[in-house]
Amino acid sequence: YRARLLMNEENNCIKIVYIDSGNIETKQIDQFYPLDPSFAQLPAQAIGCTLSEVNDGRTPLSHMIPMGFFHSRPI
Repeated sequence: YRARLLMNEENNCIKIVYIDSGNIETKQIDQFYPLDPSFAQLPAQAIGCTLSEVNDGRTPLSHMIPMGFFHSRPI
């Protein structure tokens, strides 16, 4: 897994973010290894995003998703 160091923490621990999924974890420093340079050329697969609307449980999900989503077809 590819990860980026976010911060050093206490007791030889570090906080990292996995750049292809976005998950954040705390690991022991000895579990973090240099990345082979050939893999560093690949762009990160995770992208930051936020939800503009959240279903509160009262609105059917079908009313929140554009109809084109349900009728999409391969390009």
